[in-house]
Amino acid sequence: MFEWCSNGKGMIKLFNGKDWLWYHVPFEPIHADHRFPVKDGWQRQSPMVVKKDKRWSLHFPFKKHMVLPEKDFERPVLAVDLGLTTTAVCSVVHSDGTVTHREFINYGGEKDRLDDTLKRITGKSARTYLIPEGEQFCRKDWRIVGNLTDEIAHHCSADIVKLAVAHNCQSIVFEHLGKLRVPKDFYGAKRLRKKFHYWLQGRIQRFAKYKGHAEGIRFSRVLARGTSEYAYDGSGKVHRIGNRQMAVFSMGQKIYCSDLSASYNIAARYWIREYVSNSKSLSREVQVALEDKSSPWAVRHLQVLASLISLVRLLPRKRTALVPYPGQRCSQKETPSITA
Repeated sequence: MFEWCSNGKGMIKLFNGKDWLWYHVPFEPIHADHRFPVKDGWQRQSPMVVKKDKRWSLHFPFKKHMVLPEKDFERPVLAVDLGLTTTAVCSVVHSDGTVTHREFINYGGEKDRLDDTLKRITGKSARTYLIPEGEQFCRKDWRIVGNLTDEIAHHCSADIVKLAVAHNCQSIVFEHLGKLRVPKDFYGAKRLRKKFHYWLQGRIQRFAKYKGHAEGIRFSRVLARGTSEYAYDGSGKVHRIGNRQMAVFSMGQKIYCSDLSASYNIAARYWIREYVSNSKSLSREVQVALEDKSSPWAVRHLQVLASLISLVRLLPRKRTALVPYPGQRCSQKETPSITA
């Protein structure tokens, strides 16, 4: 329990071994008006007592009630594919399948330092026979690993949200990676790095979720199966070469970035799901087409960008102006887009 006395002084209730008593606690004054202004709806919450090394500190959280805007088919979404080689590959995709922006986000220096630290841990582990009871193994190195993964996740999620705000995206779409497991053929350092890759993916999604909500942007996830396995143009399965970052499409006619193709498919699955969920407002012919089991958009793990484009061709068209993002020059002519 905590009671606010002044900015720099408060009271917390602690147990001294016999009874719960109030104690006066001084702390550094909080100057958070530039980050959490009261006029924008931010409210200070009760703090948490946190121990770091040999010091204790008070962490004050701030809360803001956000009302997310309604979904529509005019503003685009930001599809994000989290990969092994590149930290994140982002694509801005509209409801008719138009891709208006692509961006690669990577942190090579931090990832190299993380790999070096993990190699050092595995080397020490191979030379260690027994660890004394109560002693933490490689405590300093593990603290460096935790700090590096947090830093990469925070920087990556912040860059993703900034990109979504710059392009007026209504939602950030990820793959649902909660059930992924480390392959059994990875051992030693490779297996350890693989584990941290999946843990880092969860942190990036979690941080991007609450940072996006603070900006009024929705968070969504789609089925992960087949996003990188199938080509975005509907030509079928791809053959990944080299470090699996490049993909050769069927018949060897095209070589494309596999992560970029996967981001297209992620956005396509999001829009197909929205069209199907709003099919009641469409005509009977379109509803029958959406329910057709032989259509390219019927099976979820086979849905790609080409499936979305073929679905859009069945929908009624309406001429409306696209919603511009900051810095974009708008034309006086109306641009056709799709509304459900």
